[in-house]
Amino acid sequence: MSDCRRGKHSVDYKLLQPDLSARQVRERAPTSIYVINGEFMLLPRKMFAGSVLGVCLLSSACAMEPDLDACQLDEAALGDAISRSEAWIDGYFSLVETISGGAHHGTSVAVSACGQIVWQAGFGFADIETQTPVTIESLFRAGSVAKTLTSPLLVQAEARGDLDLDADIRTYFPAFPQKEYEFSTRQLAGHLAGIRHYAGDEFASNIAFETVSDGLVIFQDDPLEFEPGTQWSYSSYGWNLLSAVVEGATGRDYLEMMQSDVFDPAGMDSTFAEGRADTPDGQVTYYSYDQQNQAMVVAPAVNNSVKWASGGFISTPTDLLRFGLAMEDGTLVSPEAFDVLRETLHTNDGEATNYGLGWAIDMMPRQLGGTAQVYSEEDVARTTAIFEGMTSYGHTGGSMGSTTVFVTVRDEDTSFTVAAMSNSGIGPAYAVLVLGEFVAASQEARAGE
Repeated sequence: MSDCRRGKHSVDYKLLQPDLSARQVRERAPTSIYVINGEFMLLPRKMFAGSVLGVCLLSSACAMEPDLDACQLDEAALGDAISRSEAWIDGYFSLVETISGGAHHGTSVAVSACGQIVWQAGFGFADIETQTPVTIESLFRAGSVAKTLTSPLLVQAEARGDLDLDADIRTYFPAFPQKEYEFSTRQLAGHLAGIRHYAGDEFASNIAFETVSDGLVIFQDDPLEFEPGTQWSYSSYGWNLLSAVVEGATGRDYLEMMQSDVFDPAGMDSTFAEGRADTPDGQVTYYSYDQQNQAMVVAPAVNNSVKWASGGFISTPTDLLRFGLAMEDGTLVSPEAFDVLRETLHTNDGEATNYGLGWAIDMMPRQLGGTAQVYSEEDVARTTAIFEGMTSYGHTGGSMGSTTVFVTVRDEDTSFTVAAMSNSGIGPAYAVLVLGEFVAASQEARAGE
């Protein structure tokens, strides 16, 4: 099997015509194009025996003027962070190969710093059998990050006066069967409503559903699992119902709202609903890990049209960063509304859930716990120290044969985000270590001012 991970840098800085649009440049060149000081340039790329690693330096994706100076990251600092990140990813694949007979799947990663996308890369295989490499354009299932992508619709509808987050959901969607207790959209979004999660083999559903409301038939007649507000219990079905509530409140189709009110203004041109006739090609092959035989096997076919709002989108790490930047800079929601989404909810007895409205809060401890299963105690301790005093938020996603990590860390002056996706149930455990390298490079540069 060819090694689709490591190789030498091939540096080729060539100034392109500054009057070309980004789309025109992409069409003319077989590599990634980014912006330095307002000019289009070809930047370094790494060849991995057929795969391409695109390095993105100083690329703006924001409505507000980004300020990379706040991070104090020049090309040398970024280059060092990238080299260290590649080493973490190499270690991740070494583990995968050890437990799977030498085979490895693929992964894609992107990082933003202080309002700009600074790195994006693809490693490994989109298809193991054909040795098709992952590129930065490869499409992966985003899993439950769909909840985070959907969250702007809630505060947008509230700002227009279409939706009261604390009203009974049947105010807006009376077709949902009445339960013993009323519950609100806020409780649905925060996993406090008592709607159940998957049961049996429902996660592997391969049934096509035409509309949001069609898919509710799976759970709509089941009783609530507890009195709303008394417990926190994660429920993807709750978010399926939430999308029907938003449709009822606004009188608009959920997927149309996602396109016009989230994806388009955020510049997300590589995010799509799965399981539709117009879903584009370009998805990776999805794999499961067969522990008994220690092998990667093609994952069962599924149709995720049952759960667009909770886990039914395909995307790229770069598009997820575009979303994150559009949330941070006020393109999608106001700063005050973003705070509402990231404010942890509480049960009726006052216990914090560490979850807002589609956003997980204080993510880093749990992420570092997962990292500790792959990397050494010393590695995890170093990264833990890097993030000390920083807040963290975002989401993770697990789909059939795919795993996603999307997390932001912030201090008083700077913010950094990593998005990492893999086409395997073995998730990108390297993600927060990679994020830590960019944060550490910034911290060292600012300390030396």
